[in-house]
Amino acid sequence: MNAQIAFIIVLSFIPNIYMKSTFSILKSPTCDEINPNYFGNISLNLKNNKLSMDMDLLRTIHSGLRVNVFLFTRKLKSDDFQSFYQFSLDMCSMLDKQNSNILKKWFSTFMACGNFERRCPVQPKHYYIKDYLVHKLEIPSFLFPGFYRLKFNMIQSKCQSKSKDFIIGCVVEVEIK
Repeated sequence: MNAQIAFIIVLSFIPNIYMKSTFSILKSPTCDEINPNYFGNISLNLKNNKLSMDMDLLRTIHSGLRVNVFLFTRKLKSDDFQSFYQFSLDMCSMLDKQNSNILKKWFSTFMACGNFERRCPVQPKHYYIKDYLVHKLEIPSFLFPGFYRLKFNMIQSKCQSKSKDFIIGCVVEVEIK
């Protein structure tokens, strides 16, 4: 791992290093890769900077839920995104810890607009986010103005086994100004 990526990783987990950037969503969030064993229905709607989501979780999600996050950037006159940062996070462990980082802060703001569980295991039921104001997300100061694609995959590790289930993959494109 080079020093620049290590520095970015460290910055992303330090509380209170956020800046109030403005951003716009260039491409509405999509979750095109969905494991039908985990989800019966997922709908995302973005209108007037308000995100709403409905999903039916069909199986319990246990400890060992990993979120793989990939950040890409592109130049102004290019259509090609280049990967520049990625990491993996144990979501259940993050929710249990007292300390805050940007991902926990983002996730807690989602919880305020919906009915997501605050701890694992996450039981099967209907979950939602209603009218989440996306423009109020705090942006880490290391993300300079530009065009970004955020992709994340959720993977469930099976108890006492090395096998894993792919759960969902989502993508959103934004411009930070």
